[in-house]
Amino acid sequence: MTTIPFRNRLAFGSPDLSITLLFATVNGWLLFYFVTIVGLPPLWAGTVFVAGRICDALLDPLIGACADRFGRKRTIAIGLPIAAPAFIALWAAPLGFEDTALQLVAAAAAFVVFTFGYTCVSIPRLGMVPSFAPTYHDRSVQAAVDMAFVFCALLIASTLFPAIIGAQHDGPLSASDATTWVGVAIAMTVISVAAYLPFMMKISEKGRDSVSISPWKALASLSTEGNAIMTLATFAASVVALVSLQSALPFWMEFGVGLRANGQAVVLGTVFAATFVSLGLWVAVCRKCGKVDALRYAALLYLVALGLAALVPTNSGMSVLLFAAAILAGAATGGLSVAPWAMIPDVAAAHAARLGQSVEGVSTAAFTMINKAAVAVSIFGSAGLLAMDATATMILVLPAVAAASVALLCLFRKA
Repeated sequence: MTTIPFRNRLAFGSPDLSITLLFATVNGWLLFYFVTIVGLPPLWAGTVFVAGRICDALLDPLIGACADRFGRKRTIAIGLPIAAPAFIALWAAPLGFEDTALQLVAAAAAFVVFTFGYTCVSIPRLGMVPSFAPTYHDRSVQAAVDMAFVFCALLIASTLFPAIIGAQHDGPLSASDATTWVGVAIAMTVISVAAYLPFMMKISEKGRDSVSISPWKALASLSTEGNAIMTLATFAASVVALVSLQSALPFWMEFGVGLRANGQAVVLGTVFAATFVSLGLWVAVCRKCGKVDALRYAALLYLVALGLAALVPTNSGMSVLLFAAAILAGAATGGLSVAPWAMIPDVAAAHAARLGQSVEGVSTAAFTMINKAAVAVSIFGSAGLLAMDATATMILVLPAVAAASVALLCLFRKA
């Protein structure tokens, strides 16, 4: 393992606070906001996510290729002033119309612009990981540092809305005022922009060889590598496991467990505190057992946590069983995050070495495409279950199936 100053690791990881804060807020709260606050039909609100993610996924290899050729930090500098105001527009734009169709159009347009800016700031930075952390274990350590920022962001995203809204509104989140949500979105945008400053000022971009291969040929080449395909499939299943639960939690806690805003903030804080504490443990497991085995153990622990959650009685409020499920889910989430994200630079570096060209941006774009497609599937699946009036417990089925898939896929993937 090479010696990378810890302050440099922190500066390199700081954009994950920004990226995740925006991404997790959209994944965890935007569907709830569209359906319960704006009043959009669940399936149409889910369709907005799918349309935005399809557009986003198609842009990924193009943005990755541009970053490989013209500079990754330069691409980030272009995307940041686009992503920031577009994120605010996601929450504010539908409020300017009373007609449902126009609200949907406004939301979809804001989503498309946001995803373009978001892609410009996320893919280039991820493409820099193989050169910044050049060894297998370096990447596990950097993934843990990145995940520390990720889960700080998730903690903020998951608790800031209910905490602030709960402080201003004594009642369920579904009866709160839309302007409060927009105000919190503005605050998150300010935090997100500030989180990029250490990276932009401290981290220098290493020189790159010229790239002649097209992004589509580079992606096609990646698809011929069996281990890369298994990694992509495992990565997709882990994303579905995490995001489907994240998007379902507000509904499950409010309409299943019967928690109000302040109670939800406590439970979500417990989940993410457990995740944060577990990160160092999962780095040790990755080092000792390998990333694949660590991921399988995390998936099995996640299934145990979901089983406990399914046993929580309806409208029971705070309980020991609820907190046990929250702690185990948080610990498992650490492994489901560190291991697959640490695999991405391994695949990108191997692919670039095989082609003899600096295509890390395009290689990582394959994973971000899968990530966004998996997020769309997760949120649309949750929206579909809500539209079918599924019980609170039934909406836990999708993350359980995805976690079981992760465990099975790990059996067939090489370390």
